[in-house]
Amino acid sequence: MKDEKKYFYDTSKIRSDARKAIVKNGSVISATGVSGVRYKRQIELSTALTEEEKSNAFEALNTVLERIKNNEIADFRMIIRGQQRTTHSDSEKVSGRAKELAQKGSTFVLSP
Repeated sequence: MKDEKKYFYDTSKIRSDARKAIVKNGSVISATGVSGVRYKRQIELSTALTEEEKSNAFEALNTVLERIKNNEIADFRMIIRGQQRTTHSDSEKVSGRAKELAQKGSTFVLSP
């Protein structure tokens, strides 16, 4: 058996910096290139959302984009009822995200 105390790894030497969100031509772009344009279009064209749910989804999306701009979060994914599949489970009994999607019409997955 090797003596683990003899090994030392300086992770700071091999770690690369995480990509950061940017603002390009006035648009906020997340660390993985998400600008929200596609989500806005999906909300506009949705037949699965009520007008109130659409309004709330736009407001929530703008809030998330503002949080990215302020470097509070680095990335996000938006799940819109009828557009994207829910993560993990569609069952409201099992998944809080599925429950939120059923109640509000949209939800987010945020990355710090």
